[in-house]
Order: sequence, then structure tokens, then C-alpha cells
Amino acid sequence: MKKLKVAIYSGIIPSTTFIENLIHAVAAQGHEVFVTGVKKSEVNYTNHNIKVASIPSGKIALILNVLWQKLLLQTRDRDLFKKLKNIISSRVVNRGHPWLLWAKYLPVVLNQPEIFHVQWAKGVEEWMFLKDLVGTRIILSLRGTHITNSPLSDEMVASSYRRCFPVIDGFHAVSKEISAEAGQYGAKLEKIKVIYSAVDTEGIRKFVKNGRSKSNETLQLISVGRMHWIKGYHYALDAVRQLIDNGIRVHYTLIGWGNQEEVLFQVNDLNLNNHVTIVKKIPHKEVLNRMSNSDLLLLPSVEEGIANVVLEAMAIGLPVVSSNCGGMREVIHHGVNGFLFENRNTNDLVIKIEQWLKESETKKNSIVHQAKTDIQVNHSVEKLGTEMSTFYYSVFSKN
Repeated sequence: MKKLKVAIYSGIIPSTTFIENLIHAVAAQGHEVFVTGVKKSEVNYTNHNIKVASIPSGKIALILNVLWQKLLLQTRDRDLFKKLKNIISSRVVNRGHPWLLWAKYLPVVLNQPEIFHVQWAKGVEEWMFLKDLVGTRIILSLRGTHITNSPLSDEMVASSYRRCFPVIDGFHAVSKEISAEAGQYGAKLEKIKVIYSAVDTEGIRKFVKNGRSKSNETLQLISVGRMHWIKGYHYALDAVRQLIDNGIRVHYTLIGWGNQEEVLFQVNDLNLNNHVTIVKKIPHKEVLNRMSNSDLLLLPSVEEGIANVVLEAMAIGLPVVSSNCGGMREVIHHGVNGFLFENRNTNDLVIKIEQWLKESETKKNSIVHQAKTDIQVNHSVEKLGTEMSTFYYSVFSKN
């Protein structure tokens, strides 16, 4: 089969765990993967199929880089250069300084990918020009709040989706639940493919748990994610208070980034200062290390696609108690590979945590083992690469 030239765009390098796994998975299938964006930290892609074009952070470096790429495009295709110049001229007011737009668009136009895979729905309209300019097929990932919440709270976002979704070439949904959301903005169901997120099991092998805390020790709970109301941390904190009132020794570690004011207020209001530790954003390996030393992962979210942190917890043997929101029902099977509690129901969350504590060691081992097996079967990087490659081919051949 023809190897495709695929651009995976998220805006920053390196990106989220899901996107980095996607980059490696697609490159492993033999496709040329083009990654562009602002480099936030060093990243070393060992696969020669991965090509990186980072946008310089310094003003002088950016200008020199743009001038060189302008010259390249003019030399290769003067007509294409003029068309891109017109596009940028029309966007300066709304999108920013022309030098920044040149720096953003030139690497992609010079590379001319056959597939341009956008990871965040709110940014897809900016790249739709690639369809007419160089014939690129646009694929959009449907993930989290960009599709479930943003268009409901912002009519400008909803309008953008209604303009773009009917003409986008393909949609990748991280869950069956979230795929249904796109239809109300004009996405054709036959263009949507559900492909579950993956876990780099080799990369996290050294964090696999080798046991659990003894019953007479403090129960170590942990959650990971940005500080946002949709993550439901207020339900988790209320549950911690109830567990303590029920005579259970508990410590809750919340690794979160963003505005902590609301959470800090609730911790103080519930008199949980000695029972809760809030950690700002830390390196991924440190997150995994803290997870490995915990007893239960809590996912109290009000809405989710499929949370990567849950998949990683299952892979390392950390039991999961999750709300039954969004796509989590497609991953967690209650009492089989984890526990589900009723969304927004603190009392039910407490019941499910206490249920885990009361389970026999045989049952606990069975749940942990099944969770690891499900990750290996349904959420491997290899499976992600194969399914995404097949999806790219289907989009490319239909158009």
C-alpha cells in the first residue's frame, strides 16, 4: 500500500500523551509523519519517519526562518505562494501578526501532507484552507470538552462547527459516546470512525505495581487532570470527607494544573488540609510514579471522552473508580476491570470505594489482572497505529 504523508497538528511539541502515542503509532506503520508547532521542551523522535518543523520562539530566528521558507515556496510554486499570501493577508486582523501566520502555515504548505489531522476541534476552521490550496484531506479528532462542552457554551464555536463539519473529510472519535455529539453540527455519521486511545505499555512497564497497601495503612487515593469544574473534583473531595467520617483513614493526592482557588477553598471548608495534597503539573514519569504508589485512581469527571490517565492506571495495575460519564462506560466494566459510580453522585462514589475495600484479595487480583489484559488487547499502540492507518487510507481513497 502507498505510504501517506500525514501531518499531526496539536500546536505544541511535545504534546499530550494521546497525541505523542498517535505520532509514534502512525510512524511505526511506515507513514511519513510531519509534526509542527511551538516547541515547549526537547523531544527525541527516534523513528526516521517522523519529521519535525518547530516554530522558532525568538523574534529574529522566526523572521529568518520565514524568509527562508518564503524563498523556498516562491522557487517551487510562485502561484501557490501568491495564494497563501492572499490567505494570510485576509487573516491578519483576526489571527494575529503576519509573521506568526507565515511561520505557522509555511511548513505545512511546503510539506503538502495528504492527510492533515487536527487534534483540537476549536482550531479546525483555521486549517480548512488546505483542502482547496493543496488538496489535503482534513481529519478531526473528537475528544473531550472541545466537542461536548465548548459549542454549548460558545455560539461562535458552534457556528464554526456547523460551517466546517459538513465538509471535513473524516472524524476520529475516541469513544462511541462522543461520536454522537458531532452529528448535531453536520458531521456525516459514515465519516466518523471510533478508534480508542492507546497506552505505551513498554514505556510504563517499570511503573507497574507490585502489590497494594496493607489494610491497616492509610488508603491512598489519587486523581490527575486539569483544574476545571468538568473534572468533578468537588465530588471527590466530598467523598473523602465522608470516608473519613465513616472511620476510614484516607489521603487524597490531586495532581492538577490551572486555577486551584475553588479546590483550595473546598479543602479548607471541609477541614481536609491534613488529608489532601495538591500537586501542580509535574513530568509524566513522576505522575506514573505517584500512581504506582497509590491504592485507587479516582476519575470523578462530569464529562469525558476516554481519560488517558485511566488507561495508564489500568496498565500499571492501579485499580480505578470512575464516574459512568461519556466514554468511560466503554472502558470500565463494573466489577470486572474496575468500578463505576453514578455521575455526580458522591454517595455512590463512597459506596464504590468502600466496596473495593471489602473485596477479597482474590477478587481484587482478578480485577487488576483483567484491567491489564483489556489494555493489552484493546488499547495497544500497535492497534492504534493499524486502525488509524486503515482510517487514513479510507479517507484518502474516498476523496
